[in-house]
Amino acid sequence: MLHIIDHSKILPSSDRVIIFWLGGAGFLIKYSDGFVICVDPYLSDSAERLCGFKRLCPAPINKDATWEDIDKDKIRAFFKEAKVGYSKIEAKSVLGSLNLSKKDEIKNAGILFFAKDPRKLISQCQMTMVAFKGKERIHIYDRKEIQDDLLAQFNEAELFLKKHLNVRSEIKGMKREDIYEIPLEALREGVANAIIHRDYCMRGTSIMVEVHEDRVVISNPGGLLEGLSLRSLLNVSVRRNELIADMFARMEKVERMGTGIRRMRDAMKTSGLALPKIESNLFFTITFMRPLYSLKESAGSEIGSEKSSEKILSAIESDRNMSASKLAVILGISRRAIEKQIAKLKSEGKLKRVGSAKGGYWEIMAKKKTGVATQKLSM
Repeated sequence: MLHIIDHSKILPSSDRVIIFWLGGAGFLIKYSDGFVICVDPYLSDSAERLCGFKRLCPAPINKDATWEDIDKDKIRAFFKEAKVGYSKIEAKSVLGSLNLSKKDEIKNAGILFFAKDPRKLISQCQMTMVAFKGKERIHIYDRKEIQDDLLAQFNEAELFLKKHLNVRSEIKGMKREDIYEIPLEALREGVANAIIHRDYCMRGTSIMVEVHEDRVVISNPGGLLEGLSLRSLLNVSVRRNELIADMFARMEKVERMGTGIRRMRDAMKTSGLALPKIESNLFFTITFMRPLYSLKESAGSEIGSEKSSEKILSAIESDRNMSASKLAVILGISRRAIEKQIAKLKSEGKLKRVGSAKGGYWEIMAKKKTGVATQKLSM
């Protein structure tokens, strides 16, 4: 049931808001201009600060937790990620300085980062990673459940994605660089976004990381906060769980300015890939399309098969201005291998370049029964 609270008794200096009490889900604060935010009291002190009336807000303290539940090794792992030096670890002091405890009691966010067994105290602290065969959510060939702290979830998700995505290598200077078919920067932002913005009050749910033949999908319980639109995400940052967001910023996993969505889009655009698709209902979902015609390449090998030629022609058919660099990303192989395949196709009369290297376009020479005809490609 939705209860309307007399805001004049809570915020006597303000005539701009109406506050709705949502029970365990927290506060819904509606401003007179129509903007609405939802304050989740489960992990944050925001509701207490905004409403100025602490008895109305369930405390973010986990009453079942004791200091014996805190794992010092996890604190060390955090310090390493945050590049913080230390001589001795005092759990109470560390969590207090990070605002993860209050008056000698541990907050839920502290449990999610540093508890030996977070799920014992917060049952919905988990992430499910699944790799499917094909495009449908039917045949599973790899699955992993992570029921550990949030840093462990982030790191395990990256390893899972690396395991199931195509990768090619380039030599830059004296170093070899692995380049994944979907930029890791975009995927890391997607995973961090799911962890930071999930609704931890939705029990019986899990963050999902799915790898399909044609896409990668990352979703978290809890859609957009009411009053926000998908379009506004490029310019507005509202953190559902500010303590978690602050911890990830300290570890330099995200920017404090909340530019994650824009950074994901920029990374995909720079790699010549489709922009991520974002949807929101009860879950917030980001879909990264994998390059069509992607191909796994064994380390150090160059391709020269008929299948490779067909993939190149198919990709060019979809875009007559396709560059060799973009083809290398789509097929997951080196630019040199692409150039060798293009030269072969041209020598076989299957492909023709019209105009200059920069300003020209491709024509696929299609054979017909009556002779050879030119198929001009449209955008």
